[in-house]
Amino acid sequence: MYNKSDDLERSKLKRILKVSDSIKMEQMRDMLDLDTKTFNTQILDWAEEFGFRIDGEFIIINKNTVDNFIDRLDKQFETWDKMETDKIGKLGELRSENYITSKPKEKTIRKEAEHKRKEEEERLKKIISFRGGQILQFEANILQMLETQLKKQFTLVNKIYYNTQMGFSVGNNKITGIGFYDCRISTLPESIGN
Repeated sequence: MYNKSDDLERSKLKRILKVSDSIKMEQMRDMLDLDTKTFNTQILDWAEEFGFRIDGEFIIINKNTVDNFIDRLDKQFETWDKMETDKIGKLGELRSENYITSKPKEKTIRKEAEHKRKEEEERLKKIISFRGGQILQFEANILQMLETQLKKQFTLVNKIYYNTQMGFSVGNNKITGIGFYDCRISTLPESIGN
């Protein structure tokens, strides 16, 4: 059941997340007061959503997303506290031997993450024919952006040499090289880094 010591643990956890690069999984689980199974499921969802890495018994915190994660934790705490309060209202007065220990999973986050993951997998799997080569759709889109910018067309070549002009090579349905010799390209599309 929620009590004031939960606030202290939550505040302590937030401070650790803000100042530290990592936290022990067991310590975080205890501070969140979650059972092992629920915590393991939840931390995998959070790792995917907020870019945390799990290294042995430590969670490596992504400093770029820690504020968003703390905001999410605050909302999660509110949800858990409300659910516990609702349970108390339904049960009537709790006697000292009654405790509510498990906290529910936030299923919508998992569903959204799973949906995004599936969309990304489908996007990466879609192979099309482009200038005589079979490549992934998103790679073809990048080449088309470059063609538009340079007002020239790419050609499929067997190998990229230092003087290959507007050529690309393919292996295993992926672009393995691009040649821009003497193209005077000033900027590249942001998606080319992906």
